[in-house]
Amino acid sequence: MRQRSTYILIGVGNLLIGIGFIMLLLHGLKWPYIWATFVGNACGIVWSYMVHRPYVNRIQTFSVVVIGKIIGVYLVSHVVAFIVIHPWVYHIISIWDLNWEPKLQLDVVLFMEASVFSMLSIVLEKVILFPRVVEKYREPSLVAPAPVQKKEM
Repeated sequence: MRQRSTYILIGVGNLLIGIGFIMLLLHGLKWPYIWATFVGNACGIVWSYMVHRPYVNRIQTFSVVVIGKIIGVYLVSHVVAFIVIHPWVYHIISIWDLNWEPKLQLDVVLFMEASVFSMLSIVLEKVILFPRVVEKYREPSLVAPAPVQKKEM
């Protein structure tokens, strides 16, 4: 249970750090939407990886494959959350016909997309980075193994 709550807290931290950097880059430094979301999420990913490192190293050895899996999980999550569903989220908000100023509307859309990003990345991490290893039942052998002789030195 403790590991699950730690994992959820790391995800929430990733969400908050990602949104914080996105808002800073988008509103403070006037970066384009796509670059602000990409770099902001990259900052959240770096933080998340630094906090996840003890778990990743315990489960898998550090390799190019693990790095590729991490990048793949976050790229897929980013594309789905911030590019694919972006028009749909704007459409859903426009249906409500709330007379929000464009900046507030963008912030609400970003928060919804960042939430989708976090949930999707958690699911993909669980499936791809931390798969549950199920040991197969092995039939006991009918013949006992031969005893190993000890060599005297």
